[in-house]
Amino acid sequence: MSGSTLTAIITPIVALPLLALWLIAVFYADSHPHHGPHAPPPAPALPAPREPAQAAAPQQPRGSLPGTGTAAERHPAPPG
Repeated sequence: MSGSTLTAIITPIVALPLLALWLIAVFYADSHPHHGPHAPPPAPALPAPREPAQAAAPQQPRGSLPGTGTAAERHPAPPG
């Protein structure tokens, strides 16, 4: 091994805190992206609403609830 023993002792003592400070600075800058004179980017436009699916489910007649109405409406006669 070349170099002195003092170098092997001092290098990790100096390098590890510098690395920790650098990582702290990077993560701090990432969590605060709007510092300084830069304004945040404009919000993206909302996409147009999608049309509902045509064959989603059979619909009840308006103003009626399931289980209400006459017996003929609840139990229609079979075709034939």
